[in-house]
Amino acid sequence: MFQALIVSPSNMTLGLTETMRLECSIKIVNKSLIAIVVSHSRDTVQPTFTYISSVSSFQGVNNYISDTSMYVTGAINNTGLSYLNITWSYPQEESAGLYKCEVNEIDEIGKPLRVSSTATVSVALPNIGSVISEINHLRKELSELKFEFSSLKNVVSLEISSLKNLFNNVDNKTETLQQKNENESAHWTAVDNQNKIRFASIENKTNSVVHMQENFVKTIASSRDELFISSNNFKGKKYLLTKEAAFFYPSLAQAVCTLFGGYLAEMDTSEEFNFVRTFVRSHGSQFMQVMAGGSDEGHEGHWTFRHSKSAVVSFWGPGEPDNYNGENCQNFYRNLDYRMADGHCIALSSTSVGFLCEVPA
Repeated sequence: MFQALIVSPSNMTLGLTETMRLECSIKIVNKSLIAIVVSHSRDTVQPTFTYISSVSSFQGVNNYISDTSMYVTGAINNTGLSYLNITWSYPQEESAGLYKCEVNEIDEIGKPLRVSSTATVSVALPNIGSVISEINHLRKELSELKFEFSSLKNVVSLEISSLKNLFNNVDNKTETLQQKNENESAHWTAVDNQNKIRFASIENKTNSVVHMQENFVKTIASSRDELFISSNNFKGKKYLLTKEAAFFYPSLAQAVCTLFGGYLAEMDTSEEFNFVRTFVRSHGSQFMQVMAGGSDEGHEGHWTFRHSKSAVVSFWGPGEPDNYNGENCQNFYRNLDYRMADGHCIALSSTSVGFLCEVPA
């Protein structure tokens, strides 16, 4: 166990000593600390002690006298350092005398123990020498404070000047930005007005184009009905068969089909081929040939569709394609009950040739 009682200063000068500090501390080993108590006696020869303050494990810090100049802190720690500290501001003559620190604890076998330490504080009236010394000390501190204040004043003055300049710059920039914003606002107002005029013009032109498109669609629909027979819907598609024989050339036929949103017919499955063949057989009996989208023109023997560029699926009639006299275009051939055959890509109307378009339903 270690116990210490320290009072500083132990010799005070009345009216000149700023603070007096008492520190009572103890480090516990194999014991349980209950309380630290500090008491005081004015008489150092035959002391009669009065409790000043205490700290305990069950009440914490407790003061027994009313003294506004006294500040107390303390703590009990059974595994480390416990303490009770008292500080007086400008202690008076009654603060002199004998101080005692008592420690109450229980040892490892449960036996209560009490140990104490004492310290004496004396007081002296100030003499002329100590007063002069204190005045000189205060003068020195005052001089140092004046110097620090002057330095701080210069720093503050420079900071204020810098802030003023900064505020002036901000004000100038704010005015510039305001003027710029006003100019830009006027500019964008003018631009907005111009855009409104342009938009109105575009809107009028758009309406005109839409009107023309509507008329064009009506015309195309009317023309389609004049030129073609339309099949029923087959999986989102329809097939348009020319009503009368006409001069046939693949690019021209493809262009006509494109005009109606489609292309020369391409049969990819047996189901589609049978549907289209039935339609052609029912409505195209006036034609010897009905041209579709397959061709081996420019790549003899390798048949592909003109639109999709994919390989032609084999729905050929017996002995077809035979490339007779350079036949390179796929058609439904009446003499084969409208199975697929190859035929010449250029045909006059006298040869009873029609063509078939595939369009969205």
